[in-house]
Amino acid sequence: MARTPTPTQQRNSFSEGFALGLILNGRRSLPYNKIDIDLAVTAAFRNWPHAGAFPQIKTDLRGLDGVHAMTRVDERKQTSAFYWDQSGPELTIVSRDCTWSVEDSDDVSHAVRVVSDLVPQAGWQILAEEFLIRFER
Repeated sequence: MARTPTPTQQRNSFSEGFALGLILNGRRSLPYNKIDIDLAVTAAFRNWPHAGAFPQIKTDLRGLDGVHAMTRVDERKQTSAFYWDQSGPELTIVSRDCTWSVEDSDDVSHAVRVVSDLVPQAGWQILAEEFLIRFER
């Protein structure tokens, strides 16, 4: 039986996986709009088939802080694939490996494995797609 990830692991995986999903949907940055992001993250998570693997995120989103749930992993966090840069007017996804490419299927597969073994590539892509539909209304 697999052990349940800790709350910190769940938060980091969710944030890093969200970044991967956005990249898979052709986005590496988003304009910062707290209310719209909070609402879109919460709605996308609520309908996401893999939400049950992240009970800590469900708890965190009760306060409607989707921005924090999505961008939790910054440069200082120990993540393997991506982090969020919030230093400018946009929220920007940065790859930890400067040679990583979304066009390289091995790079994408590796990112999926290191982000979370609980969610397949399509799962992250669907989460981000649902978020973008709501965010860009």
